[in-house]
Amino acid sequence: MPSKITSAGDSKFRVINKPYNGGDCWINISKNLKPLFKYSKDELFQIEIHKEDFIKALNVISILSYGDLWECPSKDLIPFNYSNKWFEEALSQINSKFKDSDTAFYNAKFGVYSQGRNYIINADTELNIRDYLVERHSVLDIELLDDGKLVLRLDSSINDLVQDNAGINYYNSKFLSKEEGCLQQIFYGAPGTGKSHTIKDITEIAEKEDRLVRTTFHPDSDYSTFVGAYKPTKANRKNLQRMNLSLEDLAKELGNYYSNEELGKISGLQKFCYEYYPYIDGEYMSVNVTKLLELAGVPKDYNVEINKYVKFCHLYPKQDPDKIIYEFVPQAFTKAYVKAWNTKEDIYLVIEEINRGNCAQIFGDLFQLLDRKGGRSKYPVDSDTDLEMYLSDAFAESTRDDFPEGVKEGKKLVLPENLYIWATMNTSDQSLFPIDSAFKRRWDWNFIKIKNYPEKDYKIVIGENKYDWWSFIKKINEIIASMTSSADKQLGYFFCNPENGEIDEKLFVSKVIFYLWNDVFKDYGFEDASLFQYTEVGDDGKEVTKDLTFPDFYDEAGEEINTERLKDFLEKVENWKKTNEENS
Repeated sequence: MPSKITSAGDSKFRVINKPYNGGDCWINISKNLKPLFKYSKDELFQIEIHKEDFIKALNVISILSYGDLWECPSKDLIPFNYSNKWFEEALSQINSKFKDSDTAFYNAKFGVYSQGRNYIINADTELNIRDYLVERHSVLDIELLDDGKLVLRLDSSINDLVQDNAGINYYNSKFLSKEEGCLQQIFYGAPGTGKSHTIKDITEIAEKEDRLVRTTFHPDSDYSTFVGAYKPTKANRKNLQRMNLSLEDLAKELGNYYSNEELGKISGLQKFCYEYYPYIDGEYMSVNVTKLLELAGVPKDYNVEINKYVKFCHLYPKQDPDKIIYEFVPQAFTKAYVKAWNTKEDIYLVIEEINRGNCAQIFGDLFQLLDRKGGRSKYPVDSDTDLEMYLSDAFAESTRDDFPEGVKEGKKLVLPENLYIWATMNTSDQSLFPIDSAFKRRWDWNFIKIKNYPEKDYKIVIGENKYDWWSFIKKINEIIASMTSSADKQLGYFFCNPENGEIDEKLFVSKVIFYLWNDVFKDYGFEDASLFQYTEVGDDGKEVTKDLTFPDFYDEAGEEINTERLKDFLEKVENWKKTNEENS
């Protein structure tokens, strides 16, 4: 029989700033479940739990908290805001607890209250079940198997509550299983909707931990700027500058390397020779090796070894720091790819403005890798010789033991299941480089809708006047939709990023007016007289009607904003009506 969670304390109204990591957690056991627990007070026991239940629970919590759809039944509790960081840490908890398995054992102890009530009390240091319970939406089903094992299933449901909620994509996509497409997704929408901001919020912790690589596509982007290529670069090795060293100085350094316990004696001698061979038998000076060993307190038996290492260093000399050499320089894809195969933590490759570059040209044969099953590429790609050499060195010390055949050697390319490739696309720029249907099919598409952010409360400040930014956004977008028959050119709330929430006249003209005149209305004409004309008094005292151009928003010198002209335009936008509305 299932045990329903009915305590308000299990709801999202908990005053915490991150998921619990152990600590007290009491879950009431209903009377009909008591026969399953044959334990005495405070006795420790284990109960099997399933990873998919907790992933689903995060989905439900994200949807309810995002859409503000959940109501707290207890008025005395303080609402808790489930932040991006909370979800990131919760997912990290789940991954830590379950690792690569679908099930795990939850550590608990049997609680007995003075009034005869029984509880499951948390005794687990990795995960706390109570963090994933939401009142009215969570049901625990506990079963005792024939072999004596207890199994707990967490059923989280939202029923039909949010079927039409447009916001569920925002966090929900983060917790999809790897088969469901979240590894590769494109966040798209009008300019200023917060596409990059959305990704930044979700990957905040990953970026702090150096698990994120970001790049931006542009018309000149190609395979070499995305993957890497041989480029001229300075050798830039340390300790290459010639120093005034005496025999005693060298002996001191040799002694230090030889006695370094972390390096060991042999490795210490090799390291010393690599750093100082020009001073031993080379261009800087020549020394008596036997005398050098004696001064350093190193046994004379190492004379042969020293000479051998010095000869080797002459064959493979250190580079002059000012010398230009050619070496493979990895770019965004390769950097993220190497990071992902050198760890099992999630790595993010973020591509800003993906449609501003020619994706077919940039991805090349990497396009084949985007077909994934179980998180990994279904069809490996052969790497070229330059990339192969770089990857074999980069993976030489990787501790992962699950490399597919040929990948660790750099011969084959396969995207691992922990490499997320996320991108943004500005729909107003979608004609730059059209993305073909085959490429589109390999991505999950997340639409970022234009919406209000009342907590920001941006204002347009023109002189002494203040105008509500969201009211302007709604009205100007209505005008844009009417004139262009499209939403692609509309403005999102974050089209401007003002200081202290105030969009001053210079920012407004340089960002908003410039965009409207040069990217929106220019292509669709300025026929609407109610918006694109103004009147002024001529030299003869008569009113003259003129077309409103972008320079008209500046004074005669072109240095200061014409605030009166700007106010007039804002008022016309506010009072604008469609032609059919005006005639009705």
